[in-house]
Amino acid sequence: MSPTLPSLLALLFLLSPAAPPPRVAAVDGTWRFALGSHTGFIHLYQRTDGSLLSWSPTDSGTTVENGLVSGSSISFDISSSDGGGANGSFSFAGTISGTTMTGTFTNGSLSWPVTGQKATQRFSQESWTLVEPTYGEYMELRRIKRHGVTRAGGFTIQDGCNFIACGGRVTDWTESGYAHTIKVRSTGACKVIAQLDGVLDPATKYFTGTWASNNCHTTDSGTFIGGLSSVTHSDHLPYIFEMIRNFADSMESESASVMDAFHPAYLNDGLDKSDWQTQISQWFADYDNLEVSVPTIRQIFSVAHPDIHSWVDKGIGIDWTFEITGEPITGGPREHVYGYDFDPLESSFRSIDSHTGKAVFTGNGESASFEIGMPILETDGATVTFGVWPYGVHGGGHPEGHPGVDIEYAPGAKVRAASAGTVISTLPNPTFPTQTDLLVEARPSVFVQYGHMAALEPGIVDGATISEGDILGAPAAPRPARHS
Repeated sequence: MSPTLPSLLALLFLLSPAAPPPRVAAVDGTWRFALGSHTGFIHLYQRTDGSLLSWSPTDSGTTVENGLVSGSSISFDISSSDGGGANGSFSFAGTISGTTMTGTFTNGSLSWPVTGQKATQRFSQESWTLVEPTYGEYMELRRIKRHGVTRAGGFTIQDGCNFIACGGRVTDWTESGYAHTIKVRSTGACKVIAQLDGVLDPATKYFTGTWASNNCHTTDSGTFIGGLSSVTHSDHLPYIFEMIRNFADSMESESASVMDAFHPAYLNDGLDKSDWQTQISQWFADYDNLEVSVPTIRQIFSVAHPDIHSWVDKGIGIDWTFEITGEPITGGPREHVYGYDFDPLESSFRSIDSHTGKAVFTGNGESASFEIGMPILETDGATVTFGVWPYGVHGGGHPEGHPGVDIEYAPGAKVRAASAGTVISTLPNPTFPTQTDLLVEARPSVFVQYGHMAALEPGIVDGATISEGDILGAPAAPRPARHS
């Protein structure tokens, strides 16, 4: 049986008698840096060899790499990207004294002094996902809150720059009940100032509203829909980073304690804890001098907040990457042993829980890997208009590449469930408002969208459970298609 994910990991950690606080190095914690009017946060955690694990809670496009601590000296590199691609890299070198980090940021021939302060008060971090229907672009919006007040934040557009800007920072975020006013700014050759005004519906959890922006040569505006996608509390971070540190360091030392990172009831696509023990033992037998690099911890979600919408819910876990390399005992150069990257369909090291007062990996709780069928019977297809329009094809209003698969249905044919799951939402199609887009969660963080539906079956409503092959409704006419 898969372990139950707690609403608040910290509560379990702090109340458990077997939960000693993780060891703390001088660098361990969340650091606040002010560069001009911009405030940014970086969470750092030291490994045994002095290298650093890192996470940027305010900027999803920021990555801290090559971090190293030696005594009181510290250095690391920062790179950033947004909807427009890579947009800069910096190096930092300095020293740590108590709760103060002093040093210099360098970017090519430019350098400037900076001072960071370790956060000593508790805080929460939120991530919001917003969709702009006209441009079809996604915004990830993050903020740090302390005592109910937004202290810093940033936003990044996924693969685009039309929804306000490629990325930028949050300059103000105020709330009145369920109404939010968010002011953002983007710097560069053409500065952008924008405001988003939205309301969080307490019943549906949808966050909807309007936005307006001004830049150096034009104005723009539109609407958005989305929701709160993840929440993390600072109390949880030491336990989560300690889990990652122990897993990586124990792998490198070829210690059996590496298995302490797995919940006894771990299960992921049919693999349990014993399967991983067999695999890791084989790596120990086949390789010497294993090394584990952790280049990216993209996001952490540790609170099952009641305002999170299931459409964008991340669950309890971490989005991160790591790679294991080793030297074959038979000789030869160092080689790749195993690599992990965060992906809804590759969740071996994503979901976490607490066990005996420690954070552990749980797997996705599924007894088999994910498979998806077809949303149409073999005899219900047609080729009068287009037959099938594949994923990724450019044109037809999709210069970025077709984001789904269109299937032409014969007259009278019905759309069928390609997989079992739970209905998450039934919303008007943003391009054809008389049509409906049906979103089904097939498993945690894996969604199947049925677009351009004409009429849904009476039982296909939010929260309904469906089985593979169930009739969902009728495809729209005169262009009978379905996206997934």
